[in-house]
Amino acid sequence: MINLFRRAFLFGAGALAMTPLLKTAVQGAASLEIDYGAVLTYPYAVPALPYACDANAPAIDAQSMQLHHDKHHAA
Repeated sequence: MINLFRRAFLFGAGALAMTPLLKTAVQGAASLEIDYGAVLTYPYAVPALPYACDANAPAIDAQSMQLHHDKHHAA
C-alpha cells in the first residue's frame, strides 16, 4: 500500500505543478478566433495506383479497389 500512496502523491504533485502551464495554455486557446467563412483549399491530390486495379484480384476485385482508391482514399 505504501507504493500506491507514493504513486498517488507523485501524480498529484505533478498535476499541481502543471496547473499554471495548463491555465496559460487554456487562456491562449480561448483567445483564438475561428474564421468560419474561410475557404478551405487543399493542395493534396491522390496519386495514381502504381499497379492495375485488378492486381489484387484473388483478394479484392477491381471494382472494390477502384472504389476504395477513387472515393474513400480521396476523401
